[in-house]
Amino acid sequence: MTPSAEEDYLRTDRSALFAELTELLKPLACYEKQPDYYLRRFAWYVIVHIAMMVAVAGTTNPALCILFLSIDAVYILRMGFIGHDLAHGATANTRFYKDVMGEFVWSFFLGLSKEFWDKKHTLHHKFTNISAAEDSDPDIETPPFILGESQVKPYTHPLAWWIARSQHVVYWLALTLLVIGLSIESLLFVLTGQFKGRTFTIDSNKYIVIALILSGYFINNMALFMAKPLWLGLLLLLYKYLIAGFCIGLVFALNHVGLPTLNGTYPVDRLTLQTYTTRNINGRFGRWFWGVLAYQTEHHLWPAISWHKLPEAAALTRAFCQKHGIIYNETSPVQAFMDSFRVLQNLSRKAVLTTGDS
Repeated sequence: MTPSAEEDYLRTDRSALFAELTELLKPLACYEKQPDYYLRRFAWYVIVHIAMMVAVAGTTNPALCILFLSIDAVYILRMGFIGHDLAHGATANTRFYKDVMGEFVWSFFLGLSKEFWDKKHTLHHKFTNISAAEDSDPDIETPPFILGESQVKPYTHPLAWWIARSQHVVYWLALTLLVIGLSIESLLFVLTGQFKGRTFTIDSNKYIVIALILSGYFINNMALFMAKPLWLGLLLLLYKYLIAGFCIGLVFALNHVGLPTLNGTYPVDRLTLQTYTTRNINGRFGRWFWGVLAYQTEHHLWPAISWHKLPEAAALTRAFCQKHGIIYNETSPVQAFMDSFRVLQNLSRKAVLTTGDS
């Protein structure tokens, strides 16, 4: 059988081209670390967070509370960019930044175990958009949603089938639950060492991690209950984390959703896999809102490159891929959403409801 154009493309080994591209980055000093760059951003994000909490505590107007909490939710996402680069060693390679500062940012400000995120995210980088029985990307293990052809299967439960059939709408609504879902998975990981059927050895001190998470939730949100009825404070708390979940989920989703998912049968090299399954976001708003992840392709190719160096790396990589006929995905947030919506809708039509006896 003659391989399809896609198979032929994926089976082409571009390891030598990746080595050549990596060499071209050296004169740009892309691996230069600037901890002060991140510390300035971190300080600004903390200031905005405190200002929003003070503003919430000082008003009884629900509409203003929602506005301030929406801004705070966006800055939770941006704090996540700091935690993301701390864990990758893009900020600095010292233990203080990667482990101590990283754990503090992740546990206290983001409510997650750094080790949980790190091990989960390492799998995502290694097996980007690969859906297989083993060695798969945990970020696309989201049943009953169908994110690629390899995940198409018959459904025996009517609710799961309905969600899959409506996923082009329901998927985006479900992103609001991301922070809550990750918080639960993180806690179970710290307590049991289990994550989606995988077993890990826990290296961090679970008591310190849990203490940081609980104190962080309390201190970062106590303003929601100042001079307010308890029920209103709880509603505002829920709203904040639903919006934060949507913001974080939207960023992650539009970097990968709507792009091909692989079944693991192709021995694709790193350059081919990462340019094929990741999407950069352009435009002034896109690059601000997506932050470091606006350059998702370059980040996946060289995870330790610092945020401030990614634009230079992206310009070089874009030109290199164009020269060598390598797929390079980059688009606006609106186009990325429309492309993802269309792919989810097409895949939803393949969801079939069957009975257990058939």
